[in-house]
Amino acid sequence: MAVAIQPAGSPASRRHYLDTVENPVKISVYEELIGKDLVDLQKVSKNGAVALWGVTPGTNNANVSKYKKLSIGDSVIFTRDKTAFASAQITYLFRNKQLAENLWGKDNKKQTWEFMYALNNVENLEISYELLQAAIGSKSGDNFMGFRVLDDEKSEGASKLLGKKMERTQTKRTNYWWVNQGKTYSYEVGQDFMWSPITQSDGKSSNSYNNMSKLSLGDLVFSHSKTQLEQLELSKANHLRVHNQILVEAVVRTGPMLVGIVM
Repeated sequence: MAVAIQPAGSPASRRHYLDTVENPVKISVYEELIGKDLVDLQKVSKNGAVALWGVTPGTNNANVSKYKKLSIGDSVIFTRDKTAFASAQITYLFRNKQLAENLWGKDNKKQTWEFMYALNNVENLEISYELLQAAIGSKSGDNFMGFRVLDDEKSEGASKLLGKKMERTQTKRTNYWWVNQGKTYSYEVGQDFMWSPITQSDGKSSNSYNNMSKLSLGDLVFSHSKTQLEQLELSKANHLRVHNQILVEAVVRTGPMLVGIVM
């Protein structure tokens, strides 16, 4: 099986990942746009929803030939911030320009991500570029820019790396996180959630958001404001789109906590 490398570090692709991978698409909402692929997508959906991703044709249709190398069962590794942060398995491939534009709009070249694929088995990762480079035999300066499908030898190396990562994940130790809160402390703790902007005011990447997206099952979060300290135990990592927030269900003391990322 082939492995594809899918960069997702730009502000747009970060939003796309949140909107349609972390928060699978409800098929019933887009039945008319999905058209002939409806039955097949329903078969690979879970509770009527499916994680979706896509690529644009690219300059001179450069991505089309790459996309055509993909097959059902292939793996995808998502990268950003010098890290392979997630992996998933392709369950269906289809082209749908109207659906892609409705989900994601268009890029600055007026192209949309019409070469689409459905995903399952989405897993969070934390693999450095150095480890991924070594696994597939690429150069040390490889920053994994642009969509690519690895050849058989490199795909085998990437698959072995993913297998080792999954083994380590099963015996994962608890991570500990510290968050300093200001004026919003009483509101967030009182309402049982936290939040972080996806980007800074200048549009650059937000370290707070990047760290929050790394929270995992069983992690402990220490919330500090002035002289007060709360210990929050993260019990679930299910991201839910609610209005303009991405909510992560967790537990604070004896009740539910919602960790939110404001978009």
